[in-house]
Amino acid sequence: MPLPCRKATCWRLGRRLLAADFSGVSALLPAVRVERVQSLSHADFRRLLPRVLLDAQLEWAPHRCTVRFDDGRVLEIAFAAETERRLGSLRIVSTPLQFEFLAWPPATVVSFMTHLDRALQQGGG
Repeated sequence: MPLPCRKATCWRLGRRLLAADFSGVSALLPAVRVERVQSLSHADFRRLLPRVLLDAQLEWAPHRCTVRFDDGRVLEIAFAAETERRLGSLRIVSTPLQFEFLAWPPATVVSFMTHLDRALQQGGG
């Protein structure tokens, strides 16, 4: 299926060239699913996610969050029950997360996940 295009004038002579119009392409993009295990509790995740996604609308449900952006992109985040890892006397809480990107270009998914990893990074060393 060809991408929807519109005509645009690009030359001084008035010669018309085709230019891509990506306004209707979002419906053609498949959903992308990414699974991660983050060392965060549910409370930490609910506290930190609004700080990471300042320009988005968050809708919370039990074990799920729907993120809507102004440009029409939607992100569904599902989180499973918290688990605990033990290293001697150290206990680390972790949560399996599943991200489902609806109508996101693949390059945007990669840049978003990079941004999210940096924003949720804890500790140091």
